Amino acid sequence: MKLLRIVQISDIHCGSARFDPDLMEQTISQVNELLADVLLVTGDLTTEGYYDEYQTALGYIERFKVKKKIIVPGNHDAKNVGYRTFEKLIGNPFTVTKLGGIIICGADSTEPDLDDGQLGRAHTRELKSYFSEDFDFKILALHHHVISVPNSGREMNILRDAGDVLKMAVKCGVNLILSGHKHVPHLWHFEGIKVVTCSTTTSRRTRGIYKPSYNIIEIDDKLKIVKKEVEGEAKVLYYGEY
Repeated sequence: MKLLRIVQISDIHCGSARFDPDLMEQTISQVNELLADVLLVTGDLTTEGYYDEYQTALGYIERFKVKKKIIVPGNHDAKNVGYRTFEKLIGNPFTVTKLGGIIICGADSTEPDLDDGQLGRAHTRELKSYFSEDFDFKILALHHHVISVPNSGREMNILRDAGDVLKMAVKCGVNLILSGHKHVPHLWHFEGIKVVTCSTTTSRRTRGIYKPSYNIIEIDDKLKIVKKEVEGEAKVLYYGEY
Protein backbone atom coordinates (compact mmCIF):
# COMPACT_ATOMS: atom_id res chain seq x y z
CA MET A 1 0.00 0.00 0.00
CA LYS A 2 1.22 3.51 -0.81
CA LEU A 3 2.11 5.50 2.31
CA LEU A 4 -0.69 7.69 3.67
CA ARG A 5 0.24 10.26 6.30
CA ILE A 6 -2.53 11.67 8.52
CA VAL A 7 -2.10 14.42 11.08
CA GLN A 8 -4.72 14.54 13.83
CA ILE A 9 -5.21 17.78 15.74
CA SER A 10 -7.95 18.32 18.27
CA ASP A 11 -9.58 20.65 20.78
CA ILE A 12 -8.36 23.91 19.27
CA HIS A 13 -10.70 26.01 21.44
CA CYS A 14 -10.61 29.32 19.60
CA GLY A 15 -12.30 31.93 21.76
CA SER A 16 -10.95 30.54 25.02
CA ALA A 17 -8.65 32.61 27.19
CA ARG A 18 -6.45 29.50 27.20
CA PHE A 19 -6.17 29.38 23.39
CA ASP A 20 -2.56 30.09 22.43
CA PRO A 21 -2.00 31.57 18.93
CA ASP A 22 1.71 30.75 19.18
CA LEU A 23 0.91 27.06 19.62
CA MET A 24 -1.25 27.25 16.51
CA GLU A 25 1.49 28.97 14.50
CA GLN A 26 3.99 26.31 15.55
CA THR A 27 1.55 23.53 14.70
CA ILE A 28 0.87 24.93 11.23
CA SER A 29 4.60 25.27 10.54
CA GLN A 30 5.44 21.78 11.78
CA VAL A 31 2.57 20.06 9.98
CA ASN A 32 3.30 21.82 6.69
CA GLU A 33 6.85 20.47 6.84
CA LEU A 34 5.48 16.92 7.12
CA LEU A 35 3.80 17.03 3.69
CA ALA A 36 0.84 15.16 5.15
CA ASP A 37 -1.94 13.79 2.98
CA VAL A 38 -4.78 14.37 5.44
CA LEU A 39 -5.47 16.82 8.25
CA LEU A 40 -8.05 15.37 10.62
CA VAL A 41 -9.60 17.71 13.19
CA THR A 42 -11.48 15.78 15.88
CA GLY A 43 -13.65 18.56 17.21
CA ASP A 44 -13.84 21.56 19.52
CA LEU A 45 -12.68 24.11 17.01
CA THR A 46 -14.49 26.66 19.18
CA THR A 47 -15.23 27.31 22.84
CA GLU A 48 -18.85 28.46 22.75
CA GLY A 49 -19.89 27.62 19.19
CA TYR A 50 -20.03 31.29 18.18
CA TYR A 51 -19.81 32.31 14.53
CA ASP A 52 -16.69 34.44 15.00
CA GLU A 53 -14.94 31.58 16.81
CA TYR A 54 -15.63 29.33 13.82
CA GLN A 55 -14.27 32.00 11.48
CA THR A 56 -11.07 32.28 13.50
CA ALA A 57 -10.56 28.52 13.64
CA LEU A 58 -11.21 28.05 9.92
CA GLY A 59 -8.83 30.88 9.10
CA TYR A 60 -6.08 28.90 10.77
CA ILE A 61 -7.15 25.56 9.28
CA GLU A 62 -7.03 27.02 5.76
CA ARG A 63 -3.29 27.55 6.20
CA PHE A 64 -2.51 23.85 6.60
CA LYS A 65 -1.03 22.60 3.33
CA VAL A 66 -2.50 19.12 2.97
CA LYS A 67 -4.35 17.33 0.20
CA LYS A 68 -7.49 16.61 2.24
CA LYS A 69 -9.07 18.08 5.37
CA ILE A 70 -11.62 16.22 7.47
CA ILE A 71 -13.37 18.03 10.32
CA VAL A 72 -15.82 16.59 12.85
CA PRO A 73 -17.61 18.72 15.47
CA GLY A 74 -17.02 18.62 19.21
CA ASN A 75 -19.37 19.32 22.08
CA HIS A 76 -18.20 22.94 22.32
CA ASP A 77 -18.98 23.43 18.64
CA ALA A 78 -22.60 22.41 19.23
CA LYS A 79 -23.21 25.12 21.84
CA ASN A 80 -25.39 28.14 21.11
CA VAL A 81 -26.81 26.54 17.94
CA GLY A 82 -23.22 26.15 16.76
CA TYR A 83 -24.15 22.88 15.06
CA ARG A 84 -25.95 24.95 12.42
CA THR A 85 -22.93 27.19 12.01
CA PHE A 86 -20.80 24.07 11.49
CA GLU A 87 -23.10 22.94 8.69
CA LYS A 88 -23.10 26.39 7.09
CA LEU A 89 -19.35 27.01 7.19
CA ILE A 90 -17.94 23.47 6.98
CA GLY A 91 -20.65 21.15 5.72
CA ASN A 92 -22.08 17.79 6.68
CA PRO A 93 -20.75 16.69 10.09
CA PHE A 94 -20.85 13.09 8.85
CA THR A 95 -18.28 12.41 6.12
CA VAL A 96 -16.89 9.43 4.25
CA THR A 97 -13.48 9.69 2.61
CA LYS A 98 -12.05 6.90 0.47
CA LEU A 99 -8.35 7.07 -0.35
CA GLY A 100 -7.30 4.01 -2.27
CA GLY A 101 -7.60 1.07 0.09
CA ILE A 102 -8.31 3.27 3.10
CA ILE A 103 -11.68 4.56 4.33
CA ILE A 104 -12.09 7.33 6.91
CA CYS A 105 -15.56 7.88 8.36
CA GLY A 106 -16.02 11.12 10.28
CA ALA A 107 -18.97 11.00 12.69
CA ASP A 108 -20.86 13.63 14.68
CA SER A 109 -21.12 12.49 18.30
CA THR A 110 -22.40 15.79 19.70
CA GLU A 111 -25.67 16.84 21.30
CA PRO A 112 -26.57 20.56 21.45
CA ASP A 113 -25.39 22.23 24.67
CA LEU A 114 -24.33 18.94 26.30
CA ASP A 115 -20.83 17.77 27.18
CA ASP A 116 -21.58 14.12 26.51
CA GLY A 117 -22.78 12.64 23.24
CA GLN A 118 -23.80 9.62 21.22
CA LEU A 119 -23.90 8.38 17.65
CA GLY A 120 -27.33 6.76 17.80
CA ARG A 121 -28.67 3.63 16.14
CA ALA A 122 -29.27 5.15 12.72
CA HIS A 123 -25.78 6.57 12.33
CA THR A 124 -24.17 3.44 13.76
CA ARG A 125 -26.02 1.39 11.12
CA GLU A 126 -24.83 3.81 8.45
CA LEU A 127 -21.24 3.45 9.62
CA LYS A 128 -21.66 -0.32 9.59
CA SER A 129 -22.71 -0.22 5.95
CA TYR A 130 -19.55 1.68 4.97
CA PHE A 131 -17.18 -0.33 7.14
CA SER A 132 -18.63 -3.57 5.79
CA GLU A 133 -17.14 -2.71 2.40
CA ASP A 134 -13.81 -4.20 1.37
CA PHE A 135 -11.01 -1.86 2.43
CA ASP A 136 -7.45 -2.55 3.56
CA PHE A 137 -7.63 -0.09 6.45
CA LYS A 138 -10.66 1.42 8.21
CA ILE A 139 -10.69 4.54 10.41
CA LEU A 140 -13.47 5.99 12.55
CA ALA A 141 -13.01 9.61 13.66
CA LEU A 142 -15.24 11.33 16.21
CA HIS A 143 -14.91 13.77 19.08
CA HIS A 144 -16.02 11.76 22.12
CA HIS A 145 -13.89 8.93 23.43
CA VAL A 146 -15.27 5.39 23.28
CA ILE A 147 -13.10 4.03 26.11
CA SER A 148 -12.37 5.87 29.35
CA VAL A 149 -9.06 7.75 29.30
CA PRO A 150 -6.65 7.43 32.25
CA ASN A 151 -5.59 10.53 34.19
CA SER A 152 -8.49 12.59 32.87
CA GLY A 153 -10.62 12.99 35.99
CA ARG A 154 -13.98 11.51 36.86
CA GLU A 155 -15.64 9.79 33.90
CA MET A 156 -18.83 11.68 33.10
CA ASN A 157 -19.09 12.03 29.34
CA ILE A 158 -17.84 8.97 27.50
CA LEU A 159 -19.87 8.29 24.35
CA ARG A 160 -23.24 7.10 25.72
CA ASP A 161 -23.58 4.29 23.20
CA ALA A 162 -19.89 3.40 23.20
CA GLY A 163 -20.64 -0.31 23.65
CA ASP A 164 -22.77 -0.47 20.50
CA VAL A 165 -20.24 1.54 18.51
CA LEU A 166 -17.35 -0.63 19.63
CA LYS A 167 -19.30 -3.80 18.84
CA MET A 168 -19.95 -2.51 15.32
CA ALA A 169 -16.30 -1.51 14.90
CA VAL A 170 -15.00 -4.90 16.00
CA LYS A 171 -17.46 -6.78 13.81
CA CYS A 172 -16.61 -4.67 10.75
CA GLY A 173 -12.86 -4.86 11.21
CA VAL A 174 -12.19 -1.22 11.99
CA ASN A 175 -8.46 -0.74 12.52
CA LEU A 176 -8.24 2.68 14.14
CA ILE A 177 -10.53 4.97 16.18
CA LEU A 178 -9.41 8.58 16.62
CA SER A 179 -10.97 11.01 19.09
CA GLY A 180 -10.25 14.00 21.31
CA HIS A 181 -12.40 15.61 24.03
CA LYS A 182 -10.50 14.81 27.25
CA HIS A 183 -7.27 16.67 26.38
CA VAL A 184 -5.22 13.63 27.35
CA PRO A 185 -3.22 11.65 24.78
CA HIS A 186 -3.57 7.89 25.08
CA LEU A 187 -3.55 4.65 23.11
CA TRP A 188 -5.69 1.63 23.94
CA HIS A 189 -5.42 -1.75 22.21
CA PHE A 190 -8.96 -3.12 22.06
CA GLU A 191 -9.92 -6.30 20.19
CA GLY A 192 -7.47 -5.55 17.37
CA ILE A 193 -8.43 -1.86 17.20
CA LYS A 194 -6.03 0.95 18.06
CA VAL A 195 -8.11 3.49 20.02
CA VAL A 196 -6.26 6.81 20.11
CA THR A 197 -7.18 10.03 21.92
CA CYS A 198 -5.48 13.32 21.14
CA SER A 199 -4.55 16.07 23.55
CA THR A 200 -5.59 19.66 22.99
CA THR A 201 -3.21 20.88 20.31
CA THR A 202 -3.42 24.65 20.52
CA SER A 203 -4.67 25.58 23.98
CA ARG A 204 -3.34 25.56 27.52
CA ARG A 205 -6.40 23.67 28.75
CA THR A 206 -4.22 20.70 29.58
CA ARG A 207 -4.52 18.19 32.41
CA GLY A 208 -1.70 17.47 34.84
CA ILE A 209 1.66 16.94 33.21
CA TYR A 210 0.31 16.54 29.68
CA LYS A 211 1.31 19.11 27.08
CA PRO A 212 -0.36 20.34 23.88
CA SER A 213 0.26 17.80 21.14
CA TYR A 214 -0.99 16.23 17.94
CA ASN A 215 -0.78 12.77 16.40
CA ILE A 216 0.92 11.63 13.22
CA ILE A 217 -0.43 8.42 11.71
CA GLU A 218 1.40 6.69 8.86
CA ILE A 219 -0.19 3.77 7.05
CA ASP A 220 1.41 1.57 4.42
CA ASP A 221 2.24 -2.10 4.94
CA LYS A 222 2.47 -1.27 8.64
CA LEU A 223 0.93 1.26 11.02
CA LYS A 224 2.90 3.94 12.85
CA ILE A 225 1.35 6.27 15.44
CA VAL A 226 3.42 9.14 16.81
CA LYS A 227 2.47 11.70 19.47
CA LYS A 228 4.22 15.01 18.80
CA GLU A 229 4.32 17.68 21.49
CA VAL A 230 3.99 21.08 19.83
CA GLU A 231 6.80 22.48 21.97
CA GLY A 232 8.66 19.27 22.63
CA GLU A 233 9.53 15.75 21.65
CA ALA A 234 7.94 13.13 19.47
CA LYS A 235 7.10 9.71 20.92
CA VAL A 236 6.21 6.58 18.97
CA LEU A 237 3.03 5.15 20.50
CA TYR A 238 2.83 2.18 18.14
CA TYR A 239 4.67 0.69 15.19
CA GLY A 240 3.79 -2.66 13.75
CA GLU A 241 1.23 -4.79 11.99
CA TYR A 242 -2.46 -4.01 11.74
